[in-house]
Amino acid sequence: DLIFATRGGLVKRSPLSEYAVRKARFAALNLKAGDELLFVDRASGERQMLIVTERAMSILFDAAEVSSMGRVSAGVKGISLSPDDRAAFIFLFESAEGEVLMVSDRGYMKRCLLVDFDPQARGGKGVKCFTFLKNGANGEKVAGALMVKEPFEFVATQRKGLATKLNTEWIKIELKAGKGQPLVMAMMDDLVEDVSPV
Repeated sequence: DLIFATRGGLVKRSPLSEYAVRKARFAALNLKAGDELLFVDRASGERQMLIVTERAMSILFDAAEVSSMGRVSAGVKGISLSPDDRAAFIFLFESAEGEVLMVSDRGYMKRCLLVDFDPQARGGKGVKCFTFLKNGANGEKVAGALMVKEPFEFVATQRKGLATKLNTEWIKIELKAGKGQPLVMAMMDDLVEDVSPV
């Protein structure tokens, strides 16, 4: 099977055979107006799906909760989003070993143990996974999230092009309610916009 997720919080599972179509172009997913495809991957084995939103809501559920459906279907709700939020990062994994590294747009970072994300029923509002201060000093949204199984280097890139290389081992482990630690100087409007492994 293939499993899809959209910015609007929808998820869909479809048999790979549905895509053996003899056309140069064909619909892989029925997107709703204003939505966009965020993620697609092979679904195999007993896997769990973690969705993290821009406003730092998260939900963890078994990928098996997503029923198989046809190629042109829109999917089902993976997470219920507030009007100002959208799904931003999707992870599929088989065991809850490791951490999720999260970076705010103001350059605050933390790692959360995967075991701290309790399984929930698909389609709920989820739980907060990064606490933003009311004054926005530590950020207003999650600019990047990476799955960490073993240490690696990554780069945080800011709006004006500055790229800061860091190592996952430098990032402290905190609870989901943690506020993160500043590791990038994101002054004025020069916010962190991308986080990627080296």
